[in-house]
Amino acid sequence: MQSFIAKYQKIPVEEYPNLAPNLPLVSVCIQTYNHANYIFECLDGVIEQKTEFQIEVLIGEDDSRDETREICIKYAQKHPNRIRLFLHHRTNNIKLGGSPSGRFNMLYNMLSARGKYIALCEGDDYWTDPYKLQKQIDLLESKPECSACFTNAEYINEIDNTQRKYVTGLKHGYVPEKKIIINGGYIYPTASLVFRANSYNPELLTSITELSGDELLIYNLLMNGKIYFLDQITCIYRHWGGGAYSSIYNKPEIIKQKKKNQIIGYIKLDKYSNKKYHKLFKRKVSINSLYIIRNDKSYKKLVFLTKLHYKELIRLIFGMK
Repeated sequence: MQSFIAKYQKIPVEEYPNLAPNLPLVSVCIQTYNHANYIFECLDGVIEQKTEFQIEVLIGEDDSRDETREICIKYAQKHPNRIRLFLHHRTNNIKLGGSPSGRFNMLYNMLSARGKYIALCEGDDYWTDPYKLQKQIDLLESKPECSACFTNAEYINEIDNTQRKYVTGLKHGYVPEKKIIINGGYIYPTASLVFRANSYNPELLTSITELSGDELLIYNLLMNGKIYFLDQITCIYRHWGGGAYSSIYNKPEIIKQKKKNQIIGYIKLDKYSNKKYHKLFKRKVSINSLYIIRNDKSYKKLVFLTKLHYKELIRLIFGMK
């Protein structure tokens, strides 16, 4: 924690006064920014969990422009025995690809966690099953080989007013390594994840800024154990106009730059994992490279280009002007 603070914190984060347990079994980490319309459901879903063990609820409020901070303070005042509220400053924000991100907020929560296990829930998502934590902790306690487990979720798209089951394409049980590497952060709803606090490396999550926190985290957890999927719906995963997948990120040039960043990230991860998943990361690099090429008008002989070795694809992509 101290090295992280020394490197990234410019203004001290304020922890709201609380009486949260010093030795909880589970730390629930909630990151929130401009979620005034949704944070009530998120916090209620966590507070109402029925467990046989103690939990602490860490809320990282990232200096929102709406009423999110005021709402979080009211909950912290109402539940001082459970909630640890961290009031952040935008000055500490870690930029990814030149844009503000929730990485500092996320890592500050995780590094402050005192539990054996960490559960995640973004401020615009929420839990619907009051026994969610109990089910997942029971599973992880019975399977020491697992570093993490996640469940299914209900996917709500507020842009087109649709609702459906989150598509994981998985069967109940251990998740194949290949599926995790290929699907990355899309394989699990963030609000469904519970993992062992000693199964991730915070230095990895800060050193590779080219990939999303969700994607990096699941790769890191895979490198430290097996991942288990509980085929039950325990939470809501929400997509709305002001969230992480805002329309600004759907512009062609931004997508192209994101793909380039991801290529760099996968190459770094491949090295970090000592080439354990080399073939799979090669495939990720090739997929992203071909996407960029196919969407660049200066390249027409796609039949030829698709047969290039992945190293040649990399040179081609980063040789573009």
